[in-house]
Amino acid sequence: MHLEVSESCGFVELTINKKVMHEITIGFRTVADTAHAPKDFTHVDQHLHFGPRDFEKKIRVYIVDDEEWNPDLHFYVELYDPAKTPHMPQYHGQPINGIPTYI
Repeated sequence: MHLEVSESCGFVELTINKKVMHEITIGFRTVADTAHAPKDFTHVDQHLHFGPRDFEKKIRVYIVDDEEWNPDLHFYVELYDPAKTPHMPQYHGQPINGIPTYI
């Protein structure tokens, strides 16, 4: 997924969909690329809990509007399994791919 937003929008909202019927907890965090927290966005590293009947949750990443012109800056939102090593995102042994987000 690729998104482009203006700094003046204030935040980007992402939808996370669950495709299984059981409970699951996933982690999500921002990862800097050419955009860096806290100068360009607010860093997050949190968990989302989905109950058996929850299939969609929304997360927000707040964008800093510094009113100076910048070329396109990039950061990522990475999903990971908090029960596993945080730097090895997996779900039931399968990799969880991060969601690239661009500002």
